[in-house]
Amino acid sequence: KVIIPSKASAAVIGASGNVVAQIRLQTHMHVHIETTAVPLGPPTDVSEQVVSFDGPLMGVQPAIVMITDILVPFLQEPWFKAWAGHSNSGQVIPGLVLFQDAKGKSKGKGKFKGKDGFGGLAMKLLLPPNEASCVLGKGGTTVREIGQATGTRMRLSNRDHFYPGTQLQELVVKGSTHESVLNALAHTLQKIAELSGSVCGAEPNVEPGGCRLKVVVPSASAAAIIGPAGSVVKQIRERSHMHIHIEEAIIPPGPPSELSEQVVSLSGPLDGAYVALSMIAEAVGLFCLEPWFEAWSSHSHCGLVVPGLVLFVDGKGKAKSKGMQKGCFKGPGPVFDEFTNPPIPGLALANMDINQLSQADLAQIPPGVLATMMGRSED
Repeated sequence: KVIIPSKASAAVIGASGNVVAQIRLQTHMHVHIETTAVPLGPPTDVSEQVVSFDGPLMGVQPAIVMITDILVPFLQEPWFKAWAGHSNSGQVIPGLVLFQDAKGKSKGKGKFKGKDGFGGLAMKLLLPPNEASCVLGKGGTTVREIGQATGTRMRLSNRDHFYPGTQLQELVVKGSTHESVLNALAHTLQKIAELSGSVCGAEPNVEPGGCRLKVVVPSASAAAIIGPAGSVVKQIRERSHMHIHIEEAIIPPGPPSELSEQVVSLSGPLDGAYVALSMIAEAVGLFCLEPWFEAWSSHSHCGLVVPGLVLFVDGKGKAKSKGMQKGCFKGPGPVFDEFTNPPIPGLALANMDINQLSQADLAQIPPGVLATMMGRSED
């Protein structure tokens, strides 16, 4: 457990979690930043938060070094000396209990807990009606059995309520731990594979033992899934042997909000899907204690009609997004100078070689544009 000043917490997390993702990759340590700032109340110069590390002993030293390097630029700030000379030890805060699950994550008893008690992970899959029916089962028996066996809550959108730009229903899986959610997803894919020996995801001619899967993630997590210079998405490909593509289109179109999301397409062997889902869940899990995560996990855009939006029409998991309004992202190889004022921060970097950009540059680029640049780099 390492205490850092709250004013430095955003730097430790990084844009869309990319710094925390990099620490995990380089140290093989799980990193979690407590959302509760101590002392309670409005932020002050001495407000602080706890960073928890969990993993191999040899990963501790590089993790501490990376955290230290992040804090160095703050040494000259006028508040840093006050924070360094102050201790909150001895304060009694009724109802506050940290690290109750032994993984460095606060269960936040009492008023620090979510309004419905949810503080775990949520994952969303898009399924064609035939595979959704298989998961649902007669009268909903199958989905209830999976939920009960894994300790998760599962919700499937109505048969005539499709995700925007698709003919796919949405399955939401929520659980108190990453393990329970991933276990439920594994049961779900196994049940679908019993139909034809593969998971087709509405795509034709899928090979036996193959998988075509669409995963909906918060837009805020897209950069963490990509990683600095594409390092995380490259690692997902290497470990899972699956092609992975993050849709440029942000749902719903318009200014980003806490409900904004994007679709990650996976294509490859079914065995690799479990590995890829685990790694995507790890990236999404960086944000599961953010104030907006509960709202995102409980909301569905199914039934929303976006005129002209058609996803996955080329069968490769890439959006051609027919007829999208000016300013929406098209792929591959979009023209980035069509945007009206005010300009989007980081857009001027969009036509540069992604491999030549620094982490500071990458942090300025919107997740949707960054995803498109990754796809363009592959081509």
